[in-house]
Amino acid sequence: MPRHPDLDALLNNLLPFAERMLREHGEFYPFGGSITPDGRHISIGAKGSSDRPKSREIIDTMTNEFRSQASEGKIRAAGICFDVRIVPPGQIDKTDAIQLALEREGGARIVGVWYCEALRDTLHHNGGRLQYFPDGLFIADYRISSPGSEQYVRTRGRWGVDDNVFTETAQYVAGTDESIPKLARRVVAIDRQKMVLAPVAGDGARFTVWRGKTKLDHQEHSMKATQKKLLAELEAMHMSGFRPASPGPGPVSWRLDSRVVQAAINSAKKK
Repeated sequence: MPRHPDLDALLNNLLPFAERMLREHGEFYPFGGSITPDGRHISIGAKGSSDRPKSREIIDTMTNEFRSQASEGKIRAAGICFDVRIVPPGQIDKTDAIQLALEREGGARIVGVWYCEALRDTLHHNGGRLQYFPDGLFIADYRISSPGSEQYVRTRGRWGVDDNVFTETAQYVAGTDESIPKLARRVVAIDRQKMVLAPVAGDGARFTVWRGKTKLDHQEHSMKATQKKLLAELEAMHMSGFRPASPGPGPVSWRLDSRVVQAAINSAKKK
């Protein structure tokens, strides 16, 4: 049973209708509902591309619509109800059952591709592409560079959101011997362009990631292919004044825009 009041409310709204449809008709097309930021409940159905569309097509249509609405801040929770066939415990024959997929705004709004970069010190630049999939999988690629050297790290694992706390647990790491601890951060703000994260406790430094326009990529690339793609995408998303040095032999280095250097100097003087 869902623990959050919004998910409980969606369950109580969707389940009775599904039970009645299954009892009276033996089947039903997928349908859903959502809750707006001010608490209003909205029911939704979706049409397919034919008179008898496949359930998967309707589910995908509603899922995409809910995610779009969540990313724009139009809804804070959503649910989809559909008919499935299962084999109950202790039996051998399949029977009809009801399945519900419920989600609050945090998870739906985080799904997608994000980019981040930071100047660790005056000579070390970190850049990353973070992919958060709807099924809870994440794949993160990082580029750590300094004059004359570069390192690429890939992590893969599970992510989730609970009471506005965003967690990542790495299950696979490539490109470094260092262990990656479980990360837990508060989602301070999120919109269609950026997400601001902060430590769960205390007033530590906040961290901003920027939403990318590229699509989620499930394929397992070689590290060499990942390097080229990540570098190109970081350059395309570039906003901070860090610039790659002119192409030439050896690893690509980064030079700094003079405005970034001056900003760092001014910041140090104020401390």
